[in-house]
Amino acid sequence: MPGSPQMTIITLNVNGMNSPIKRRRIAEWIRIQNPTICCLQETHMRRVDTHKVRIKGWSKTFWASTDRKKAGVVIMISDKANAKIDLIKRDREGNYILLKGTLDNEEISLINMYAPNNIAPKFLMEKLGELKEEISLINMYAPNNIAPRFLMEKLGELKEEIDSKTILVGDLNQPL
Repeated sequence: MPGSPQMTIITLNVNGMNSPIKRRRIAEWIRIQNPTICCLQETHMRRVDTHKVRIKGWSKTFWASTDRKKAGVVIMISDKANAKIDLIKRDREGNYILLKGTLDNEEISLINMYAPNNIAPKFLMEKLGELKEEISLINMYAPNNIAPRFLMEKLGELKEEIDSKTILVGDLNQPL
């Protein structure tokens, strides 16, 4: 759309955010990158601790966490974006969160997903199957031994949903 503002998305597997020093470093990294949306995986934040993550200019923060320090994902939307979230869907294990709504008056479906290494192929097939009707943006972590095959399979399965507004981001652990 001509004249529309540019949306930028960053993603990072943080491998834990329980240390105050690490939270400050991550917050500084986000401020420097200055994206519209930031997706983090493996936050290891318990539900009761997510309030500890506060970043100025990022009041729209959506978590999927568990009661233990494992897994965990978060989607943060910058206050500079006009976001209206109509649907939030998350699992109890802190492996994914889905947001559906509008961002700067454009419809968006956003999924931030972390697939545990020990069950990644089965997990991803199951969770993406559950969410396939809602997908227009996927942010996922996939182990490197299945990434090329996985990516081709998923894009093939999603070909009916993929259009000019589809965005695919993630950490697929593939060296160039």
